[in-house]
This record gives sequence, structure tokens and C-alpha cells, in this order.
Amino acid sequence: MSNSKCHTTEHTRLKTNVTTAYDPHFEQHLIDHDCTEPSEPKNLREIQQRLHAARPLLDSDMQYREFAKLNEEAGSQQLVSATIMPVLEGKWEDSFPTGGGQLFNNLAHLTDGTLVQAKPDLYHSACPSQLKHSIRKDLSNMLIPTRQTGRPIAPNLFVEAKGHDGSSAVLKRQACYDAALGARAMHALQQYEHERSSNKPNYYNNNVYTIAATFIHGLLGLYVTRPTRFTDNHNPDTNYVMTQIGQSALHGDPNTYQRGITAYRNAET
Repeated sequence: MSNSKCHTTEHTRLKTNVTTAYDPHFEQHLIDHDCTEPSEPKNLREIQQRLHAARPLLDSDMQYREFAKLNEEAGSQQLVSATIMPVLEGKWEDSFPTGGGQLFNNLAHLTDGTLVQAKPDLYHSACPSQLKHSIRKDLSNMLIPTRQTGRPIAPNLFVEAKGHDGSSAVLKRQACYDAALGARAMHALQQYEHERSSNKPNYYNNNVYTIAATFIHGLLGLYVTRPTRFTDNHNPDTNYVMTQIGQSALHGDPNTYQRGITAYRNAET
């Protein structure tokens, strides 16, 4: 298990002075805005138990062989999105509001405004109708990722993927950025309800409610992110810490494929 201090997405430092996840300074920028010492989430054991909960067995040998073939052929990010992501998602009886490929252009900046807007490959969230209009209005720049009407809100599961030649470092930074925005959304909802019920601000319970997955050349990584506070009580900033909770070589053999797919699909529920 590893911890990392979370900041935003990665891209290059453009002439407009916008920093992206492809810029080596991107991670340092996030660290400079987050001085929290990593610690273990309070509900880590519960999450790990949920990820490893038994599901109906796949026809592992056949599905593994099909996946391994797709994985070898999906050299580009576009092919990964088109062929690998549907395998991970599977067929569900329940309908999960999803989005992806759109800039998060409605959210408040996570740091000082120099980071590029996040653009997750895939995210799971909620239907706008699941929240009262008054809450959506009050927390718009925390909960509603895009200005496109009717899109899902309050995302809390993200997926970032790369082709064979992609950078795993960039991939992880993008996932960290996405998940920090998701954790902030969940925290904003909790703060909103907490303040209305107790008139006390600053609700922190050290639990995680946001998950990020990464995929590159057969390797599936799973991470959780939570909001924390500086140990210095005079600093009111909220910080976001990402913790790795699993990694599976889906292309390894039928057993590792089964375990990885199981963990990912359990994360969705």
C-alpha cells in the first residue's frame, strides 16, 4: 500500500501558463499545495473487504483469452477506451450514470488556477435529479463537473487509461487529480449537511468515498482519495491524500484476471 499527496492533473506547461499532467512540475505543484502527512483511511479495511467480496465466477479461461488478445491489440488510448473499458465495466442490471471525455469546466480550481481542467476518460456519478435543486445551486462549482446540461453530477469513481506507449507516471497524476476533485465533491456534500444539522463547520471523518482506477497495458491500479486537514489548526485548508489499495495484472493469467475484474466491479457498486 502506498500513499501520495494529491494535487491536480498532468499536462504540459503551456504558453498560457497552464500546467498539465505531462509536465514534470505538475506533481510538485500539487505537493506544494498539500502538506498533509499521509495516513491510513479509517475505513480502509471495509473498502478492501468490499473489493474482494465474492461475485459470480466468470468463464475465466475464455474471457481471459479474449481479454489478452484485445490487450495486445489495443496499442492506442483510443483503442483501450473502445475495447478494454467495456470489458472492465461488464454488463450490469443497474444503470450507473456515467460520463467521460468532457472537460470539467464548471468546477472551482483545486489549487491556484494554473492547472489544466481535468478530463477523465470515464467517471461514475449521480443523476442531477438525485439532489435537490437548492443543493445543486449552492454547490454547483463543487458538484457539477461540466456546463453541458443534463450531465451526471458528484462523480466519485474515475478511470484513466493509456495505450502501450503511455506514461504510467502521467496516468497516476491524472487519476490523483480526478480523485481529488471527486473527494472534494463528496466532502462538500457532507459539510453542507453537517452544517445544516449541527451549525458546526469542518466535518472530517478520515473515511474515503472516492475511488480512481488506472489501466495501462494490462495493469489495473485501484486508489482511494479522502479529504484531510493540516495538523496546524490555524490553517483552514483541506488537502487530499490518495492511497493505493490494489493492483492486478489482468493479462497475467485467468486467476489474476478474475481477481482484478472482481475488484473493479465491486468498486462500482
